Amino acid sequence: MSADSADRNLLFGVLAVQLDFVSRDDLIAATSRWVTNKAQPLSRVFVEQGVLSSEESQLLDGVVEKHLQRNNDDPKQSLQSVEAFESIRASLGTLDDPELRSTVEYDTLPLGTHSDPHQTSTEPEPDAFDTKQRFKILRLHQKGGLGSVSIALDEELNREIALKEILAAHADNLENRTRFIREAEITGALEHPGVVPVYSLGKFADGRPYYAMRFIHGMNLQDALKDFHDLKASPAEKQLRFRQLLGRFVDVCDAMEYAHSRGVIHRDLKPSNVMLGDYGETLIVDWGLAKSLGDAFQSADSMVAPVTTSETASSTETMVGRVVGTPSFMSPEQAAGLTDTLNASSDIYSLGASLYHLITGKVPFQGTEETVLANVQIGRFTKPREANPSVPKALEAICLKAMSRQSSERYSTARNLADDVERYLAGERVLAYAEPFTARAGRWIRNNQQLVYSSAAALAVALTALTISVVSLSRANSRVTAARDAAESSYREADRQRQEAERNFSLARDAVRDYYISVSEETLLKQPGMQPLRENLLRQALVYYQGFLVERQDDPTLREEIAQAHFFTGQITQAVSSPVEALPHFEQACEVQKKLLAASPESQELQTAYASTLNALGGAFIRLGQLDEADNYFQQAIELREQVAKTNSDEIESARQLASSLMNLGFTYYLRSDFGTAIQQMQQAQSIRLAHANDMDSIGPELQRDLGMGYYNLALSFSAANDLEQAEHHYLKAIEAFQRLLELDPADMSNRRKLAVCHRMVGQFQSEVGNSAKAIEYLEQAQETLTQLQLLNPEVLEFSADLAGVYQHKGLEYANQGENKAALDEFDQAIALMTELIEVAGGVPSYRVDLGECLREASKLHVASDDFVTASDLLSQARQLFAGLVKEDPTNEDYSTLLQRTNDDIARLIATQKTDKNPADE
Repeated sequence: MSADSADRNLLFGVLAVQLDFVSRDDLIAATSRWVTNKAQPLSRVFVEQGVLSSEESQLLDGVVEKHLQRNNDDPKQSLQSVEAFESIRASLGTLDDPELRSTVEYDTLPLGTHSDPHQTSTEPEPDAFDTKQRFKILRLHQKGGLGSVSIALDEELNREIALKEILAAHADNLENRTRFIREAEITGALEHPGVVPVYSLGKFADGRPYYAMRFIHGMNLQDALKDFHDLKASPAEKQLRFRQLLGRFVDVCDAMEYAHSRGVIHRDLKPSNVMLGDYGETLIVDWGLAKSLGDAFQSADSMVAPVTTSETASSTETMVGRVVGTPSFMSPEQAAGLTDTLNASSDIYSLGASLYHLITGKVPFQGTEETVLANVQIGRFTKPREANPSVPKALEAICLKAMSRQSSERYSTARNLADDVERYLAGERVLAYAEPFTARAGRWIRNNQQLVYSSAAALAVALTALTISVVSLSRANSRVTAARDAAESSYREADRQRQEAERNFSLARDAVRDYYISVSEETLLKQPGMQPLRENLLRQALVYYQGFLVERQDDPTLREEIAQAHFFTGQITQAVSSPVEALPHFEQACEVQKKLLAASPESQELQTAYASTLNALGGAFIRLGQLDEADNYFQQAIELREQVAKTNSDEIESARQLASSLMNLGFTYYLRSDFGTAIQQMQQAQSIRLAHANDMDSIGPELQRDLGMGYYNLALSFSAANDLEQAEHHYLKAIEAFQRLLELDPADMSNRRKLAVCHRMVGQFQSEVGNSAKAIEYLEQAQETLTQLQLLNPEVLEFSADLAGVYQHKGLEYANQGENKAALDEFDQAIALMTELIEVAGGVPSYRVDLGECLREASKLHVASDDFVTASDLLSQARQLFAGLVKEDPTNEDYSTLLQRTNDDIARLIATQKTDKNPADE
C-alpha cells in the first residue's frame, strides 16, 4: 500500500468529516478497521459500517477527485488545505500504523510548494510550547465560566503554582481569548504585593492560552466574612477579628490605588475576588474584566507609566450599553451600561459595596438581576445601620460616601477611602462623618487623659460653686423669648428653602422631560448604527424617572407628573429593554390618567396624554404578539383621539395622532391575515393625512414621513392580498413620499433605506410580469442608494445585507436574459458581501441561507459554461453551509430541504461529468 494511497483514503475521511457526512468518532472507528485491511478503500468501510450510503460514498469520491485536481493531484497538499485536518491529526496519530502515522505527522509543506505561485512565502511557525517541559498539572483547583485553575508543579523551581487556562468551549471565540490574554498581561504588569504575581504566559499545543501564577494558600474575603458574622465568640474576640478584617480592606484599597495610578480599573471588585493568605497576604484576583485606559490615562505622577496591553490583548472594547460585572457590587454607571464613562470612581463604589458586606454581613442589593440593576441605578438599598444596628455610625458614613450615586460625591481616590477607615481604627475623626459634640468630647478626653485627671478636683469645686449660684427668673424668661424668636426665624428660613427646592425640582423635571423628548425624537439618533448611543442617552433619563417615582410616588399633588413619569419610563424601558418590563409602567400611567380624566373629562391635555398611553399599550402588546389586547387599546385610543381631532379640526398634530392609531389598528388586522380590513383601516388613516397635505411642497417632515410609511404599509397589505397592481402603485407612491422627505431631511438614513426597499420591491414586481429590463432599472436605483449607505456606514450590517440581496436579484434577472457573464459579476459581488457579513456577524442563520442559495445559483451558471471545477467548489461550500444549519437545528425542515436540493445538485453535476467523459479515457 503506497503512501499516496493512504493519503487519499485519509483525504476521503477528512472531507467526509468537514462536510458533516460523518462524525469524528465515525472516522476514527472506520480508520481503525481500515488499517487492518488496506486492500479495501476507506469509503467501503464507511458503507459497510452503515455510516454512509453507496450514493453518498460515490458523491464524496467525486468531491475528492475535484479537490485533488485543485491541489496538483497531491494528496498531502490537499490534506493541508482542509480545515478539519488539523483538529483530527492528533486523534489519528494514536493509531498503530506506520503509514498512517507518517501521513498525519509530516511537517508543514516546505517553502516553494504553495499551489499559488504568487503567494508570499513565510517560515513555518515553531511548535507551540509544551507545558510539560516545566509545568506538570497535579489536580484541578476550581473552574469558572471562562477558564479553569489547576494546581501544577513548576519542575524548574520545584514549587506548586496555579495554572490558569481558557476552557476549550471558549477557546475559538476571539473576544474570550482576547479577554483571557488581557487578564494575564494586566495582572502581570501590576507589580504590587496586593496583586497575585504572574510567572509566565504561553500556549498549549492546541493553541489555547494559559498563564502561570502564584498559588495562594488561604481563603477568599467572602468566605472570611461569612465565618466572622457566623462566629460565636466573646465581644473582645469579635472586635479583634473585625479590626483585622478592616485592616485587610485597607490593603485592598492600597492595591487598587496602585492599579489606578497605572491607569487600570478592575470593574469586578467584590469580596470573592480578594484572597486572604494564611500569613497576612491580601491579594486582588480575577482581573478578567479589567480595563487599561492606556494612552488616554494621565497620571499625576509623571514617573508612573500606564499599563498597556499587546495588540493580541487589545482587539476589542466593551460595547456601550452592555452591563459587565457583578450587579450587587457594581456602580450605578456600570449598571446602566455606560462602559465608556467608567473610571477609578467606579471601583471606589465597588470598594464601598464590599465594605457594606464587611460591616453588615449582607450584600447591599438582593433580588433578581433586573431588580438589582434597577435599584443600583437609583441608589435604593438598605442603609448599613438599618441592616445591622451594631454598625458604627462612622463606618456607615464611610460606606455611604463611597457608594454615593453620583461619582463626584464619592472619595476621590482609593487611598482617601483607606485613610478614613484608618482614622476610624485609630480613633481619630472620620472626614465622612459629622460627629456630634459628645463623640468629639469623648475622643478629646481619651487623647488628653492626663490633663483631664489633673483638672478633676478643680472641676468639682467649680461645680459646687455653680450649684450655689442660682440664675434669676428674669434671665430665664429672656432665654425663652430669644429661643422662641430663633425658632420662628428658623421656620421662615426652612419654608423659604422648601419653596426654593420645589422650584428647583420643577425646573429639573421639565429639563429631563425636554431632554428625553429631544433624544427620543432626534432623527440622527434613530439612524442605523446609532442605537447604542441612543440607548445610552435614554438610560440616563430612565435613572431620573425611576428615582422620581421612588421619591414622589405617593405625592397627591403630583399625580399628573407621576403618570407622565410612568409613561416615559415605559417608553424608555421598551426602547432599551423589552415590552414586558415596560407594560407595568404603561398600566400604572393609564390607571392614574383614567382617574384624572374622570375628574376633569373636558381636559384636552388629559385626553391627549391618556390616548398616548393607550396607544403605547397597544404597541407593546403587538410586540408581544397579543393582538386582541392590542386591538382593544388601539380602539380606546382612537375614540379619545377622534374627540380631540374633532375639537381641533385644523390642527395637524391631532390628526396625525388619530391617523397613527388607525394605522396601528390596521396593522393588527394585517398580522391576523385579515388583509381586507387592514387595507380599509390604513386607507382611512391615509385619507386623514392627505386632508392636511393640500400643498405637498409645504408640509413638514413628520407628516411626510407618516405619508411614506402609510403608502409602504398599504403596499405590504395589497401584496399580501395578492393585488400586485395596487401593491406596485402604493410602492411607487411611497417612493415619491420618501424622495420628498429626503429633500426635507437629507441626513435621515432610515428613510434612504426605505426608499431603496421600495425600489427593490417594484423591481421584483416588474420581474414577476416578465419585464426584466424595467426590473433591472429599479434594482439599480436600489443598488445606488444602498451602496452610498454601505460606504458611509460599513459597520451597519443591515445595509450590506440589503445590498447583497439586490446584487443577487440582479444576477437572477441577467441570468433570465441569458447574459451569464453579467449575472456572474452580480453573484460574485453578492457572495463577497455575504461572506464578509457572516464573518462579522458570527454566522447569522439567515445570512448563511442567503449565501448558500447564491452559491447554488452561481454554480448553475458555471455548469452552463462547462466550468465544472468551480461549480463543484461552489456547491461544496453551499452544502457545508446547509449541513451546518441542519446540525444546529435538525427540526428545521427548510434547512433540510435546502441541504437535500444541494446534494441533488452535486449528484447531477457528477452525472453530467460522467456523461461528458470520452469513453476512450475510461
